[in-house]
Amino acid sequence: MERLPCNVNGLVYFLSHGKREFEWVSPYEGAYHTLDIDSGFDKNKLTILLETEKHHEGPDICRAICLYLRHGSVCKAIKLFRDYVNSNQTCITTKKYTKEIIDEESKLLKKSFNHKRWVGRRLYDLRDIPAWIIPSFISIIKRKINKTKIFIISGGSIFNSEHYLWICDSNEVTACQIQTIKIEEFTNFQKQY
Repeated sequence: MERLPCNVNGLVYFLSHGKREFEWVSPYEGAYHTLDIDSGFDKNKLTILLETEKHHEGPDICRAICLYLRHGSVCKAIKLFRDYVNSNQTCITTKKYTKEIIDEESKLLKKSFNHKRWVGRRLYDLRDIPAWIIPSFISIIKRKINKTKIFIISGGSIFNSEHYLWICDSNEVTACQIQTIKIEEFTNFQKQY
């Protein structure tokens, strides 16, 4: 069975290759092959969608597709993707799904930006925040605090219930090293920072 990352590349590959058997895996772990995407979808729309995934900014429907994928809600992501490529963004269900996930993202981001979550100088404790929200969080925080290497401990994901450690270099806005971490390791890690 082929393993697909639950991200835009994985979704496009899945929709382009029909009814083969796939297993969706976390987009945060490299346990899958790099995909060669050659699809019949509109290249401009795909470019916008991929840029939205990379920078966490873009049209609401693109943001919603990316958020649903990171969340693991593939069926909703497929529905929105099809509406997006077919320019059917006025559909009531599309608007509802888009608003639903963006509102959830806003709520969790607001909860994340609390000064009490800083532990030490460079460590952010977000163990109660699911992993799917962290790329958006990093995108925002790195715009505010550039030139500083930061570490984030987040909750797990639908693919892995363990906590994640995100290590974001000072010069990179969106790229991070990501690994799972056990809570005992967090206590030792916390003492270092």
